[in-house]
This record gives sequence, C-alpha cells and structure tokens, in this order.
Amino acid sequence: MNVLIAINENYVRQAEMMLYSFSKHNFSKGGEKLRVYLLYSDISENALREFQFFLKDKCSIELISIRVDAEWVRQLPVLEYLTHETYFRLLAGKLLPDTVERVLWLDADMIIKGDCSALYHMDFQDNYLIACEDMLVGGNHLTEFHKTPNQQTKYFNAGMILFNLRKIRADKKEEEVLRFLTENRKPLKFLDQDVLNIVYYGKVRYVDPKKYNHLMLTVEKVNKTKKALLEKNTVIIHYVGADKPWFYKYVNPSWKYYWQMELENGNYFGYVKFLIQHYVYLFVRKIYQAIGNGRAGIL
Repeated sequence: MNVLIAINENYVRQAEMMLYSFSKHNFSKGGEKLRVYLLYSDISENALREFQFFLKDKCSIELISIRVDAEWVRQLPVLEYLTHETYFRLLAGKLLPDTVERVLWLDADMIIKGDCSALYHMDFQDNYLIACEDMLVGGNHLTEFHKTPNQQTKYFNAGMILFNLRKIRADKKEEEVLRFLTENRKPLKFLDQDVLNIVYYGKVRYVDPKKYNHLMLTVEKVNKTKKALLEKNTVIIHYVGADKPWFYKYVNPSWKYYWQMELENGNYFGYVKFLIQHYVYLFVRKIYQAIGNGRAGIL
C-alpha cells in the first residue's frame, strides 16, 4: 500500500501521528507492506532521520524520501495554514517511480480510525482520481473554468486522494497542470485544491465523505448523531481550517482522537499542558461571552 505525503519540518510530528494512526488499522493487510513516499524541500537531515526511525520502529512503515526542487512553486500563493509543499502532489506522477501506479495522498492534519484497504484497492472506473465531495464548498465554486459552466458538479476536498498514476501519466495530465499554472495567474481561493478540481473535472470517482474524509472544523458542534458517526462509520478524520487539535484553542471535542495517538506515543507532558491551556481558555472565553451578553442585554 503506497501513501504519499508532503510536509516541511514544522509538520513532522503531526505526520508521525497521522501515519501512526494509519499503521494501527492498516498493518500488513493481506500481507501488503506499507510504504510512504515523502515529498519535501525543507526538512533537515536530522529531522528526516528521526522521522524515518519513528516510522520504522513504531509503524513498520518504509519511508522513501524524495527531495523536490521547490523553485517552481515559490511564486505560487499559500494560505496561513498551508505551505508550498501542498503543490508537490500536483506532479506526483513525475516525482514518484514509474512502478507506482496508484498512491493514496493523505494530508498530515488527519487521524485514521479504520481500515483503508477497501478504499486503496477500489476500481477507478477509468477515472483519474478517487476523492470525497467537500461538504463545506459548493459544487459550482469553479464553474467559470468548466467546459459546461451551467452544469452543477461536485467539488472534492483534496485531503484524501487516490491517484490513478498510470492513467495520469498516459494522458499527460500533469503537463496540463503545469500549463494551467503558467497560463492562469488569477489567485484561486483554495490553491492547488482548485487546480486539481479544474484539471480533473468530470473524471473523479466520489466516495462517502463522512467515511473517508470527514471534515472537522473547530467551530463545529458534535451532537450525539455526529459523535456516533465519528465512532462507528468514520475511517478518516480531517481537521480542516487554521485551527488544529494540537492547539489549545481548538474547541471541537474531536481533538481527543489526535491526543489519543500522542498518549500512545508517550507524550504525557504535552497532553497535560494542552488540557490545562485548553480548559483555561474555555473558562476565560465563557466569562467574556457572559460579559458580552450582559452588555447586549443592557443596550
């Protein structure tokens, strides 16, 4: 089973927790080896060695690191919580060995709760990608780029993508990606995710987003129904947005899935520190909200 990630040094720990959670539920499925391809440009050799040791020792994962010349992405825009490494996946077919015909891209801000083998071996049905609809973005977000602009279509979130590299290479789709980046200098709201949706429009197989790419925002309330869905159905939790569960200001209770991985890897001090800061923050925020409501009542 081939997994693809792209991170810088600031995201190594989160990638470790994501891949650790992946290995817990996908270890030696059907005798398969777990192999992770890392695309990077800004990770020190020491951090890379530690990352490789962690994956081998804790996860039984083979790491194949591929250093990428990042000059071609330096002029491309990024968001507050994204880095230039996010663009590397656009050229996965060129950067990975030709022997890799399918690869599962996973964002580092995810936790894997179940078996991904059924997803990984899914029939592409002659599509370039398998992905999940982005339930936070409307299907007509990019209609200005579509050949049939009046036809509504789904828009996928790029946190989880199964790439059909054999077909992508055969149809030279990555050349189309580079051409698009060269010819379209207009800033796109969701950066490379928009590029992927434009270039692979109409040739994506969609799977259940609540199972394989369950988007979680810190402001989202988790009621009993959603909690049951997370516990019983969700395979991949994706912490989207600028706030992440390793920050004490993350108020969505789904942070527990991330910190469970940290605890299993001995980060007790980090967990206690998070809890103290988190609940102090919630207490202070509640006081400010009460003061604000009181003033509103007086006015």
